[in-house]
Parts: sequence; structure tokens; C-alpha cells
Amino acid sequence: MNPLEHWHEIIFNYRQMIDKHGSTWHGQHAQWYDGWIRQNDYASIIYPLYQPYVKGRVLEIGAGTGLFTAYLVKDAEHVTALDPSADMLYYLLRNVPVLTRLETIQLKIEDFLLPSQGYDFILASHALFNVMEIDQVLCKLMGACPCMGLLIGSGEGLALHTAIKRKFNIKEKKGRANASKLPSGPDRTAL
Repeated sequence: MNPLEHWHEIIFNYRQMIDKHGSTWHGQHAQWYDGWIRQNDYASIIYPLYQPYVKGRVLEIGAGTGLFTAYLVKDAEHVTALDPSADMLYYLLRNVPVLTRLETIQLKIEDFLLPSQGYDFILASHALFNVMEIDQVLCKLMGACPCMGLLIGSGEGLALHTAIKRKFNIKEKKGRANASKLPSGPDRTAL
């Protein structure tokens, strides 16, 4: 099985799990995830790797409850925060100050029409794990932006990450976030 076929199998199983639990799953997950990121602000470790590229128009795919959004709005002229879950966006708007340069859209990336002017930076943090046609979506995104940040954090992510790098001839910036430095406990630095 090649990495893309393996990816399709994972997505199929994920979607079956979501269908089994129905519409309540996203609401429960959003509340849990929002609580979890308040205790584990891993973006404070990872975001500095992306910060030099964040300027102008930014698209955040799978914005969730706003962990990276809070950082992006400080550096970008305009942030479009895209998430398919209304529940996630509800928490995002509670967590991130509503600014004129922040736009939220409830939509899957597969259904999102990229504007003709494109973006200066695209960030997808653990947000492409449910996209069946990952190769087509990545081609679409690469055509709309000169610079992208992709975080793929599942166990299967390494094989997919390697396949993506080969297919698109991607060169990685040196440097990795140190997971041992991730904050834990009830204290979260104010953004």
C-alpha cells in the first residue's frame, strides 16, 4: 500500500467514526480541545518557526479554537480562519479578540474557493487529517501561496510527510520545536 492509499484508508475510518457519533461529536470535541489548548500552548513553541513568513494575507486552515489564530492576527494584515465546525469557531471567537483583520469562515478546505489574489502564507495545523484528496488540495494551496506551514501530528504523519516532500520537492527549514518544552499545567501565558 502506498502512502496515499494508506492516507485514504485512515480518512475513511475517521469519517466512519464521525458518522457513528453524529453532530454532537464536534461540539464535545470543541469544548474538550479548547480546554486542552488552554493547558498546552504548543503554538508558543512552534509559531516562532513560522513567524518570519507571516505577513500580508494569511489563510489558516482548521483554525479550531484559535490557538494559532491569536498569534497570526498579531503579525498579519488579514487572517482568514477557516474551520468546518461552527463549534470550533464559536470558541475561536471567544478566545481571539475580534479584529477587523480577522475573518472566520465555516467551511471545509475542499469546498473553499481560493481568492484570485491568493495568500502570502497558509498555515494548516493538524487540519488536513480529514481531507480525502490530500494531493489535490495541496496542489490547489501551493498554487495560491508561495509559503505554507503544515503540521501533521498523527502517527501516520511521518510517512505522509515524507511522501509529500518527495512529490512536491519541498525543502524544510532547519529547526524543530522541542516537545519537552511544551507548557503544561493550569498556567497559560496570556497572548
